[in-house]
Amino acid sequence: MKTKYLNGRNCNCVLYLRKLGYKFPYGMWTLLAKKRIINSQTPRAGAIAVINAKYGHMAVVLSVKGKIIKIQEANYRRCRITQRWGTEKELGIVGYYINSKNTARHKTNVKVPAQKTSGFPKRVKVVVPALMVRKRPTTASPLSGSRRLTKGTVIQVNGVVNGQSVSGNNKWYISIYGNYVWSGGLR
Repeated sequence: MKTKYLNGRNCNCVLYLRKLGYKFPYGMWTLLAKKRIINSQTPRAGAIAVINAKYGHMAVVLSVKGKIIKIQEANYRRCRITQRWGTEKELGIVGYYINSKNTARHKTNVKVPAQKTSGFPKRVKVVVPALMVRKRPTTASPLSGSRRLTKGTVIQVNGVVNGQSVSGNNKWYISIYGNYVWSGGLR
């Protein structure tokens, strides 16, 4: 672990990330609020890692090599900037907030396999009582498009991406309008 001591103004992980120029929603005072911004389960350099802790914790991903993730954070050790590395489980990472403005500041060394889109476009049917349509592949994302699909509705989708895991399933379909719906509610 690499440690650098800083003065008291850097004793908050959220304020530290904002000071570095990272953009994300305001109101990140609880673990639940931090979990709500998760929009990916795939680490990459420049992403903000959301870490399970009493009030939640946030850190920037510096690099990813295989399953080893290197992060930089404020206040993991009282009022210090530290760098740690380990697996998601060892670091307590529950997900990532990825914003193109954030990840552009770091050259990524993460090789993310292209999503297989064979068999698309295709038509799928809603099999749950209600399925929300989102702007991003996460339940914390604002509603979009038709906002809510009811059981029996048939829609056309153009592809599949990895997003927030819901009931153990992190696959989200991209609608023909560029919105996202969780694949677990469709057949």
